[in-house]
Amino acid sequence: MQYIRGLFLRPNVSLRSGYTPKIHFRCRFSSFREVCNVLVQKFGDPLVVRLRQLHINQFLRLPVMPQNVPLIHMLISKWDMKTESFIIKGRSLKFSTEEVAILIGMPNRGIIFDVGSAKSTGKTSNDIRHDIERLDSSTRLDDVVKCFLLYLLSNIFYPMANFRIPVSIFELLNTPELFNQYNWPESIRGFLVEEFNVVATKQAKGLGLGYINGLVMILIIWFLEHTTIHAVQDDLSRPRFTRWDGNFIYTEKEVINIFADLEEHEILTELQGITDAEKDLLLHLSPPTSPIKEPSPSRVPCPTTAESTQTTPASPVGMSSPPEHDSPTPTPVRPVLFTSTSHPDSSAQPESTNVDDQANFVLLNKSIFELFNKYNFIQKKVAEVEATNQIQEHRIHFLEDSMFDLEKENSNLKEEIKKKDHFLMQFFEDQFPSYLKNYKKEMCAPSSVSPTASEETTLSEYEVDTSILSGIAQRVQRRNDRKRKLVSTPFTTGVRKKKIKKKVLSEDSTLVASAGDRPDEVPEKAAVHTTTPASQPPPEPTPTSPIVIPEPHEQEDVPVIDQPVVKEAVVYEVDENIEIPRAPAAEMLDYPGRALISEDKRVIIDNALKQFKFKNDSIFEFGNISINRSQLDELLMAEELDNNHIDAFAHLLTQKESAFPGRNQPFLFVSSFHWLYYKQYNDSNTKTFVSNIDKTIIRNINLIFVPIIYEKHWTLLLCNLLKKRWEFYDSLPKKTHKAILPEVISHFYKDTDDAFDIDITKWPIKGFRNVPTQNNSVDCGMYLCKYIEVLIQKEPIKWYRYLDWHSNMPLYRAEFAYDLLCTKIQ
Repeated sequence: MQYIRGLFLRPNVSLRSGYTPKIHFRCRFSSFREVCNVLVQKFGDPLVVRLRQLHINQFLRLPVMPQNVPLIHMLISKWDMKTESFIIKGRSLKFSTEEVAILIGMPNRGIIFDVGSAKSTGKTSNDIRHDIERLDSSTRLDDVVKCFLLYLLSNIFYPMANFRIPVSIFELLNTPELFNQYNWPESIRGFLVEEFNVVATKQAKGLGLGYINGLVMILIIWFLEHTTIHAVQDDLSRPRFTRWDGNFIYTEKEVINIFADLEEHEILTELQGITDAEKDLLLHLSPPTSPIKEPSPSRVPCPTTAESTQTTPASPVGMSSPPEHDSPTPTPVRPVLFTSTSHPDSSAQPESTNVDDQANFVLLNKSIFELFNKYNFIQKKVAEVEATNQIQEHRIHFLEDSMFDLEKENSNLKEEIKKKDHFLMQFFEDQFPSYLKNYKKEMCAPSSVSPTASEETTLSEYEVDTSILSGIAQRVQRRNDRKRKLVSTPFTTGVRKKKIKKKVLSEDSTLVASAGDRPDEVPEKAAVHTTTPASQPPPEPTPTSPIVIPEPHEQEDVPVIDQPVVKEAVVYEVDENIEIPRAPAAEMLDYPGRALISEDKRVIIDNALKQFKFKNDSIFEFGNISINRSQLDELLMAEELDNNHIDAFAHLLTQKESAFPGRNQPFLFVSSFHWLYYKQYNDSNTKTFVSNIDKTIIRNINLIFVPIIYEKHWTLLLCNLLKKRWEFYDSLPKKTHKAILPEVISHFYKDTDDAFDIDITKWPIKGFRNVPTQNNSVDCGMYLCKYIEVLIQKEPIKWYRYLDWHSNMPLYRAEFAYDLLCTKIQ
């Protein structure tokens, strides 16, 4: 057991039970070494000599090394596809072909072997092992070599996840003498790089890594050679994979600690102690058994003498006479000859090499065959791409036809809807003529802004515009008003008056209740008929009964209350002792965002729902903003938001910005009541809502947000002071929503004209089509809030990142409610 940097390296034992590998591969040194031991015992030195000629005898000494899956997974997770290197501790360590050649002891030269992945045989690598175990002394040595090559290629060089052997490996075994003509380091490295890139792509997408093919175990040798944390067993042994015993295994926790504690001086960017034999592997020469030889840069060939030339056997292609003017041009199949450049007319014979013509032709034919295979492969790929393009074109045409059919079908459906709406309107007109007449008048009420082209068409008494009765936008604009309305009934809610002791002159004296100054004021108590019997019971009030007002001389101490001008108030008595029971609220709400919000936030919301038991319990108050329990329920249960919700969100956002100044752009939010009181309540005195805006504030901000409620729909108007323009954001795009913008801008500028040095009403208005839009009729208020949250950012806005708002809207509502409750807790 070795001790390395605080870790006791256990002998080769399996990982702890219950460990789930994060990556899988079939490359196993231990099983291959067992097969090698069997072959050496059966066939001895003749097999070793034959394998030495093919430069693969070193694999008989492959170390019995466990897979070490945690270490392999850690290394692959640090793979960089762009540089094709491993990034360890911020340093880029190349995984080059030269290093692979040195690690496995094979020359880095020759033809690239393309294993391919399209075809595989029915024979598995396990079948090859069984065939090798059945070999005996009567088997020809050539057949033994072929079996060894097949097992080496299928289990070490190119082990596949499906245990199948590619057809290209069997084709190679037809000419085993050409095994040395291939550049195996480059072929192995190129195949592994493709596998690493596939795994890195899966890891970036968060997918399962699955299997990785190829000589994956070489990564362990590569890691040991590039670090100094592990002791070398035999420093002089070559190739490099024989220097390590590998009789250890790392757990996942140990691997994490190794990489975390790895110091800079323990990382080696290059392989150390490269020998001359290893340098020869990197020379771009033909292998020793190749028929073509070129002079090595480290060796200078001796000039050929005349005597030596005469004793050399004649060869039809290996010798040539001095060049003459009438000599024919050499054929392309002849080898390259080196002649003297200083004495072109000398009679000395040119320097040549011993060339085997037959091997030359075999090599040439093999190269041509490889080129034809690659050409056919490219042609096939081009044909597949063209076929794919053709299929895509057909699909595009089909989609275009489908779109045309859908548009036609949509048009037909609209016509049918119009007919049905017309039928329904006709039915209501016949059955409920008075109601329908009032409805038409309300729908045809003139607008205070200049009419658009679509608004110029008005409804006559007997004609109904059916275009307003369909679509999400039309349903949104016809939503019921949430504000309490005053109605002339005996049960009209009146403003509660403080009880004043008065001298009652008669038992018939009554109190006159009048409506509040503001339509949105909600009284604390509703006046009801007194239940205390009088000596002479007064007649029950009816809506049509006249108001009886005593003569002035009969009520000397009773103040006279002015009567409403428009509507007649009903005279009734108010009993101060009667308490109207408050409407209870549910202690538990199964709101849509409950399953999406975190556990701690869910607990706070649930506790608040139990604490505030009545609908008028106050949750949040600030200035003119007031959120009660019923409004909290509306927020959680995916209902429409009102002005209090919008202003509360802006206030919370301002508080967050004050906690982290400078994180976002400085901005200003105009209260939504500024436009509401002007437009809906016809109140021109709205300067109090923008009294804080002056020149100093305008100089220190970039954005001004103006929320707009129009046709029961929320939109956002942004004054961009940096770009000197207005920006309009609409979650339910409609042309009529833009018609109100000139009036909004004019009203805002009228109340804040002393804060601006220029006329902002002349700035252009820019709309945006690529912003997220709602897919229902209730989320327009939340979309306005989310628009503000994004627009205040300093970095450029990419709206395509926020197109999933509609699916996360329940979560946003729950988080908004949580923020409101946090202010209550504080």
